[in-house]
Amino acid sequence: VRCVQREEKVILCSQWKAPSTLLLSHLAARAVRTFHLEGNTTHRAVALRNFREGPPAALVLALDRSSAGINLVCASRVVFLHALTGAHEEAATIESQAIARVARSGQTMRVHVHHFVYRGAEEELWRQRHREQSHAADEGRVAP
Repeated sequence: VRCVQREEKVILCSQWKAPSTLLLSHLAARAVRTFHLEGNTTHRAVALRNFREGPPAALVLALDRSSAGINLVCASRVVFLHALTGAHEEAATIESQAIARVARSGQTMRVHVHHFVYRGAEEELWRQRHREQSHAADEGRVAP
């Protein structure tokens, strides 16, 4: 909500429809301009055009049903609402593709990526290990 108030466009990513539906209701109750890519091709194209060309808003992207390769360089933030399921490599690929929709050629803004992680969940431990390995690689202690 604050990002949209700060004049930013935000991509909110979910792998399932239920969290997307709950989030849309929550944002609507707070008068946040939102779009959701669903319905037939025409409805999706109109929603995407209005998001790209209009004032700051949030676009809720259901990762299992959203068009691959769409260009969303008008946004500056990507938010993952939950851990992605599936094999680690598959989840990493889905996440990379979602980020690449925003952080791609033509992007002029700094892109921020956020993950909602439940405290104590397996993903929290995995992310901590990944950060430590990345930090060690940056310092030259571990080969990339």
